[in-house]
Amino acid sequence: MKKILIVDDDIIIRITFEKLLETDNYIIKQAKDVNEAVNMMKRQIFDLLLLDLKLPSKGWESGFQILRKKRRLQLNADTPVIIVSGAPDDKYIKDRIESEDNVAFILLKPVDNNVLLEKVSQVIGSTTSNE
Repeated sequence: MKKILIVDDDIIIRITFEKLLETDNYIIKQAKDVNEAVNMMKRQIFDLLLLDLKLPSKGWESGFQILRKKRRLQLNADTPVIIVSGAPDDKYIKDRIESEDNVAFILLKPVDNNVLLEKVSQVIGSTTSNE
């Protein structure tokens, strides 16, 4: 089964995404901040990272910090990312997102459940077969 790490400071979003994705048989892990996300990525391989860019204390820079650190982690350097975040508030943020490696899609909150499932499936495939 495919493993997804959800990084978002909002527990309701993390739980909602987890419930939604578990119904498609993905294994879900959650992180609420930069340290938790990086520590998890150091210990296990993920097939996908669902990342909210704007996390507490450092705002937009938190998400970019996770992306920078991810690139240096052998287990997850090439793990694809779907950014699920509020609308970037300026062109600089949008340009930075577009220049990041491994960012497959950018979904703006609130995201439609069917769209999220479709994009996840496009990036890492279906889990309907036995793996």
